[in-house]
Amino acid sequence: MYGTWFTTGKVTDLLARTGLDRVPVWVPVVLGVVLMAFVGSVRIDPALQGWVSVGTVTLLLVLNRRRGRGITVFLMMLSLLVSLRYIVWRLTATVQFSNWLQTALAVLLLLAEAYALMTLCLSYFQMAWPLRRREHPLPEDMAQWPSVDVFVPSYNEELSLVRSTVLGALDLDWPADRLNVYILDDGRRKAFHDFAVEAGAGYIIRAENNHAKAGNLNHALAVTDSPFAVIFDCDHVPTRGFLRRTIGWMMADPNLALLQTPHHFYAPDPFQRNLAGGMHVPPEGNMFYGLVQDGNDFWDATFFCGSCAIIRREAVMGIGGFATETVTEDAHTALKMQRRGWGTAYLREPLAAGLATERLILHIGQRVRWARGMIQIMRLDNPMLGAGLRWEQRLCYLSAMSHFLFAIPRLTFLVSPLAFLFLGQNIIAASPLAISVYALPHIFHSVITLSRIEGRWRYSFWSEIYETSLALFLVRITIVTLLQPHKGKFNVTDKGGLLARGYFDWDAVYPNVILAGVLCAALLRGVFGIVWQFHDRLALQSFILNTLWVVISLIIVLASIAVGRETRQTRNAPRVSVRLPVVVTDAHGRQMEGHTHDISLGGLAVGTRLATPDMVGGEVTVRYDSARDGIHVGVPARVLDARDGTLRLRWAVRDLEDERQVVSMVFGRNDAWAGWADFAPDRPLRSLAMVFRSIGGLLRRRPAEAPRALHEMGEGELPATEEKLEKQSFVLKPVPRSARHGATASAALFVAFTALVPAAMAQEAPSPDQSGVTAETPFGDSNTGVVPDALPAIDPAVADRISDAEVTRTLTFRNLGATTGPLTLRGYSPLQGLDVVVPANRVVTHAQLTLSGALSPSLLPEASAVTVTLNEQYVGTLKVDPQHPQFGPVSFDIDPLYFTGDNKLNFHFAGEYRRDCNDLFNEILWARISDMSRITLTTVRITPERKLSRLPAPFFDPNQRSTLRVPVVLPATGDRGALRAAGLVASWFGRIADFRKLSFPVSTTIPASGNAVEVGVNLPVDAEGGRPAGPMLAEVANPNDRWGTVLVVTGRTAQEVEVAARALVFSPDTLGGVASKVVSDVSLETRHPYDAPAFVPTDRPVRFGELVGAADLQGGGFAPAGMTLPFHLPPDLYTWRGRPFLMNMWVRAPGGPVVDLETSRVDVSLNNNYLQSYTLSPPGLWRKWSERLVNQHAGAVGHVTALPPWLLFGQNQLQFNFDARPIDRGACRRTPGDIHMSVDSDSTLDFRRGYHFAEMPNLSYFAEAAFPFSRMADLSETTVVLPDHPDTGTTGAFLDLMGFFGASTWYPAAGVTVMGADEVAHTPPKGDIVVLGTAAQLGGAASGLLARSPYVIHDRHITVGQRMGLQGIWYLFQDHDHAGLKDGVTANLNAPIAEAGVLLAAQSPYDSQRSVVAFTGDTPERIHDLVLSLRNKGDLPSLQGDLVLKNGDRFTSYRTAPVYTVGSLPLWLRLDWFLGHHPSALYLAGLAGAGLAALGVWAWLRGWSRKRIARDDLTGEL
Repeated sequence: MYGTWFTTGKVTDLLARTGLDRVPVWVPVVLGVVLMAFVGSVRIDPALQGWVSVGTVTLLLVLNRRRGRGITVFLMMLSLLVSLRYIVWRLTATVQFSNWLQTALAVLLLLAEAYALMTLCLSYFQMAWPLRRREHPLPEDMAQWPSVDVFVPSYNEELSLVRSTVLGALDLDWPADRLNVYILDDGRRKAFHDFAVEAGAGYIIRAENNHAKAGNLNHALAVTDSPFAVIFDCDHVPTRGFLRRTIGWMMADPNLALLQTPHHFYAPDPFQRNLAGGMHVPPEGNMFYGLVQDGNDFWDATFFCGSCAIIRREAVMGIGGFATETVTEDAHTALKMQRRGWGTAYLREPLAAGLATERLILHIGQRVRWARGMIQIMRLDNPMLGAGLRWEQRLCYLSAMSHFLFAIPRLTFLVSPLAFLFLGQNIIAASPLAISVYALPHIFHSVITLSRIEGRWRYSFWSEIYETSLALFLVRITIVTLLQPHKGKFNVTDKGGLLARGYFDWDAVYPNVILAGVLCAALLRGVFGIVWQFHDRLALQSFILNTLWVVISLIIVLASIAVGRETRQTRNAPRVSVRLPVVVTDAHGRQMEGHTHDISLGGLAVGTRLATPDMVGGEVTVRYDSARDGIHVGVPARVLDARDGTLRLRWAVRDLEDERQVVSMVFGRNDAWAGWADFAPDRPLRSLAMVFRSIGGLLRRRPAEAPRALHEMGEGELPATEEKLEKQSFVLKPVPRSARHGATASAALFVAFTALVPAAMAQEAPSPDQSGVTAETPFGDSNTGVVPDALPAIDPAVADRISDAEVTRTLTFRNLGATTGPLTLRGYSPLQGLDVVVPANRVVTHAQLTLSGALSPSLLPEASAVTVTLNEQYVGTLKVDPQHPQFGPVSFDIDPLYFTGDNKLNFHFAGEYRRDCNDLFNEILWARISDMSRITLTTVRITPERKLSRLPAPFFDPNQRSTLRVPVVLPATGDRGALRAAGLVASWFGRIADFRKLSFPVSTTIPASGNAVEVGVNLPVDAEGGRPAGPMLAEVANPNDRWGTVLVVTGRTAQEVEVAARALVFSPDTLGGVASKVVSDVSLETRHPYDAPAFVPTDRPVRFGELVGAADLQGGGFAPAGMTLPFHLPPDLYTWRGRPFLMNMWVRAPGGPVVDLETSRVDVSLNNNYLQSYTLSPPGLWRKWSERLVNQHAGAVGHVTALPPWLLFGQNQLQFNFDARPIDRGACRRTPGDIHMSVDSDSTLDFRRGYHFAEMPNLSYFAEAAFPFSRMADLSETTVVLPDHPDTGTTGAFLDLMGFFGASTWYPAAGVTVMGADEVAHTPPKGDIVVLGTAAQLGGAASGLLARSPYVIHDRHITVGQRMGLQGIWYLFQDHDHAGLKDGVTANLNAPIAEAGVLLAAQSPYDSQRSVVAFTGDTPERIHDLVLSLRNKGDLPSLQGDLVLKNGDRFTSYRTAPVYTVGSLPLWLRLDWFLGHHPSALYLAGLAGAGLAALGVWAWLRGWSRKRIARDDLTGEL
């Protein structure tokens, strides 16, 4: 419940008032996440995405100025939403797999980006709500305070480094009888032993150095007994209040196994020291200890970091001691304890301080060990697996482990632009606009949100520098450790080193120097490509984008190289800036009060007005007293310098007590490191400026350094050769503070040595397995294609001539279909042919073929020729003349008996260029037949045979490719029944004609010549004028032309006329061999949406064999003529995110040693757009034999091809082009040329993933497939509105339109409703509406039917209506077409309708899901001409938008009306579409999702914080 967690604040009050505080917290989280996921997956146009991005960025900048955890959580959700949109865009719109190299590079980059996004999510999860735990008070009764063992492990560190830590630990503010400080010396050095005796500390060594530091600690646990153990690395000096400020939590919570505190480093790390702007940037480790660990504490997933931590002995012993399986024993130990149910905690207060790694190479070595250890944990004891952890803890560990996998992704980001600049592989296929509106907001939100979260702990862009400095070193370690997790050993990190002078550390940066050189070369390549190479726009954009990418990578790499410029380090003891009140007393007893500027273990600087030069060389006493911290210092010092009011002093330490006091003053103060986070809040631009400043420091010459001697070795430092103790288990108990002097110490030492060693040896745990472990094992600090032009029409004047005399026509090959140029024959493609059509009502009496062209002059005349055949009958031979390669014109007479209706004129080439052997693919094997060659045919008409069984002949000839004319006689053009019947017959002819041009000129009388169809009531059915006895069909001679035939469709009533028409179109096979017949009505099945026979079914896979014959999918020769598969689709198929449809294609190629299947291929194209090429290579042997058992395609090669929806139209064509190569090409062996290849007719097309949904108005849908009228095959949901008294021109346009519908659906228009314009006012039309007629003919009906159109036709002009014009601002928010169409509003449309046709589409005023398409113009002839444009393939691309004006042969298209939709989608897909077209709604939905998720997460986090720490005084702001 919300009420459980919200106690204050406006949000709490609002929720309480509305009752929402009783809603479970997971409800808004789930709703918000689902909404964010949905919004993140919606695809929109890049321009619209730009506005969404502007909105999110603006909101980010506004909210980022306000404080509060709730706003931070919301900004994280907003950032994740923007990042989600980016990654979905990357995965769905920018990836191309053109070849294996591009695929590999693109996938690698995608994996790197997925890693980055996962890291971002985990970072938000960890840092969303830092717990900000405060110290827990101790019991007032000190008798209840527990005993504590303090362990200071060491191996090979210098004693000078360890002394301070031990002295600081001995000075801890804790009861002396309950404080035991031990040096755990795995180096067994006598000097350490002697120091422990002198200081009163305990000293423990062991016989073998098994498992390095972890083994050392385990041994110490075995020989000590305090309930708590505190561990300090040998350079981590604690403050005096360390135990008082930490033990309270361990006592308050018995289940707490670990309390970790920060590792603070008082010396600068390599990045701070070496970079020009480094000292103004937070240390590299601050983010982990200042933010990440605090976030881990929130989830009870604090990591043990090996030092500055309190461990409960019971907990660590319960897991068998400190983990020894990995080189990061600390984190692994915490993981094991958490698996057992122990809790962990973190106190974000630096209570100890140590030395950072002095040099970059040492820093790299330390991080390499950490990376190896975390990857070992991932491989050996993966927190994501196994029992014992909550999911929150698993995610925290996943974040830690995955962080050290950054090397490969970081390197991938740096070098990805090289893929294009060097290899020519474009691995992000996107425009600059798309990248700008998707990638840049993703980066911007991530940077700004992380900047807000990380604030003073980590500055923007510096993580990139830190990671780049390590990446190339970690790549190998990452791979090796993943593959061999047991490999690798514990390495100690050297600290406290000195540098006499600065130098450039090539060993630490040489990989990045090499990388920088490669990037510089890439930069030069990019500049060269941009400036000196000429490219198309896309290539130029790619060059610019990748060059900019290289520049960014180069900046990061140069900054990482700058870290390698090591600065001089000549101080053993780094200075700490602090202002402390001190009193300086000189040798004369004069006291000077002042404040320190800085202090160190070596000395200090004091500001005092009494400093004089004569004090230099003298000795003074420095006193510092702090009652709060219990520190009282009085230590002598020597004056090194005294000027400008500042004394520079060096400590003159006399004994161990003086050293202890110095350590206490420098490190023991409770607030010593309170300013560890005193950095200005991050500002990304300022941070970026610091990066450039650091790069400038790399390029700037360093001034000469004056030589400075290194600090001489002090008496406490080790000599060159150390004296070692014997390998044995030895325990020296610490001496209480009261006994740390003189004889008492000696006695204690003796007792410890003689009495405790046996006890220690008795307590020592059995030695673990030591295989592979030696005494030298180190340890240290842990951590639709273009439609071709139609064939030229034969001159109608010639075609329509009617005469008993012979008619001679000459057709060029171009007229016959050779529209692409000459017929070219080659050795591998020796056969070419053309169709020669002879009309069915004519017979050839004479024919002559005239050829011209050229034959290769390199051919052998006696062995080369071109053979000409007609219908496989020999016509003639073209012989080779090397001296005259061009031939013609050459004429051949053709026997008229060879001709049928559809004739094949073939040319077969046989050629050789040498006598012994020939290569069919040699370029000199060729012959060309000019496309201006011609065939002359003399024909004569034959007497017509008038039988109904021959229908549709003689009115339709299937062999004709020219425009077909079927004159229609309507004695009464205003008769609605006759119009419906004539429209039905016209649609039948349209179905038969299919793609051929067809027109129906209308007259009221029988034409003077030729054939015609007469439709009407009570028409004569014979030459004597007899009348029909019922619904009747009859073929009679044209009274004006004995060669012509009139098909009479009649009846006694209008209803009988329609019955006769239905019988004609639905059952022509039952009419019989008679000239006339009374017919019966035909019962028709109810049609269903989208069941038009022309449309490919979309509810099941469709076999190729259902669309074409198997012979159409076969070809002969090595390069047979292309095979085509035509198919029709409803144009309203919609898929989610444009997912492609699938074609499952099976290809058969000849086996045996004929074709080189590996190099042979088949090219697949869709509507003349290339899709893919596939090899003809068969499957492997196992697959081949298994397919023989279960697969009908055995022996064929299968491929799945994606058909992009944007390449599919109403009328489509798949093209398959084989290109085979002979297996013995070039050898002196004859290659068979009569091979056959095919596409299996059982191959399938699958459109099942499509939904019927379309955005309207769209005239291209209508022009391509008569949509939306063709939705019902019989047009049963279509109403045609005509003038009340249509003239013949308008009626002809109506019949032509019905023919177009029939050709589009392959089904007669049996259900169309025809009504007059005057009927519209009192009987609104139903369904989709077609309007035909001039504005004058339609009267007021036109304005009513087009009420929702933005256009107004008035006074022979078409304009944008006043209502639409005044709402121009509204159009700014509408969806606009980006196909180059004009907008009527912005184009100020005001076009005269003079000798022009107008095609207009709009939403129906009667039904929002219905459409109106209107054909109008100034004359009926213009309307008729506009309808005929629907049958002209060349005009179809011009019919788009919602308005088309046709003036002569010129089309102008407009899109002005708002979009409406027809069809239906599932709810989720409808929402996806809606949001994809309405960026404002998408933006608001995204904000709503982010807000809901943020609200729920905020409440959940707040409540969880209360569970972790219930008291307000023990935690920070909630």
